[in-house]
Amino acid sequence: MYNSKLLNLVLKLNKEELSTFDLYLKSPYFVKAKQQAELRKLFTLILKNIRKNKVEELEKKSVYQSIYGKEAVVKGKLEKLMSALLQHIVYFISVYSAKEEEAAALLRVAQFYRNRLELKSYSKTLYKGGKLLDQMNDNNPDHLFQKFLFDKEAYQNQVLLHGSPKDYQFYNQLFSLDAFYLLQKLEYACFFLSHHRFIQTLKVEEMIEFLQKI
Repeated sequence: MYNSKLLNLVLKLNKEELSTFDLYLKSPYFVKAKQQAELRKLFTLILKNIRKNKVEELEKKSVYQSIYGKEAVVKGKLEKLMSALLQHIVYFISVYSAKEEEAAALLRVAQFYRNRLELKSYSKTLYKGGKLLDQMNDNNPDHLFQKFLFDKEAYQNQVLLHGSPKDYQFYNQLFSLDAFYLLQKLEYACFFLSHHRFIQTLKVEEMIEFLQKI
């Protein structure tokens, strides 16, 4: 079981994701009651061994006994349960990842309202999306670029409502776009620094000149 796809995927989840998936398994909306108890037992057992750094001790025979007790071993039964848990984790990842796409979805909704001239709903959706991105407050390139797109829409919103934008909204667009490109450029610069040995021989002035050309 140590080298199974299930265990390999569980080990890739971080602490928050493991905790949230545990709540997912308790939900009758996602998991059928008939299989819920067995799935939770299996997941709890895996978690317990992960926390004790004893994952390699997970053997099918002992896992089977922990879940089904003294019941006679039925060939393929545990494998079927492991497969079901794996499928649930894959689905959970798709649902959990959707949280990060909420801002992008709000942007599409805002653009729909703009095209239909539903300006009140347009403004509210822009405000909600912008606030969401501000709360993230991270250096994720996708979020920084989405921030630029929201600032761009806020500019359009001002034009539609008042006929002319405010200066700060134009500067917001420039700032958010600069933040996105600056982060991207730094990532590429770090890539070059870590992969090209000849850079190590450059002097500081030469290195700065080289990075400016990237």
